[in-house]
Amino acid sequence: MLTDASPVHWVSRTDLPFLIIQGDLDRTVPPSQSTEFYQRLQAAGGNAQLVQAKEGRHGLQQTNEQPSKEQIVAMIVNFFAARLQPRAPVTPAAR
Repeated sequence: MLTDASPVHWVSRTDLPFLIIQGDLDRTVPPSQSTEFYQRLQAAGGNAQLVQAKEGRHGLQQTNEQPSKEQIVAMIVNFFAARLQPRAPVTPAAR
């Protein structure tokens, strides 16, 4: 079934964090799909953030969208920086 391929049907509390960014004028992926996915993640107790760019189309490349391209890039960098903490160096096993 096609519904089995949809991520909204596989949401659980143990999912990794999501940062969902979509333009409100996206004609490729309806914004309602991102909203539904976000709501399902929230309902399951998952960690998710939804950002809808005003005047944004698919790919978020318009000069008048808000948040701006630069702000979106900063959001993405901050999202990963907060979650990808450096780990202690791995020491090779003694032989």
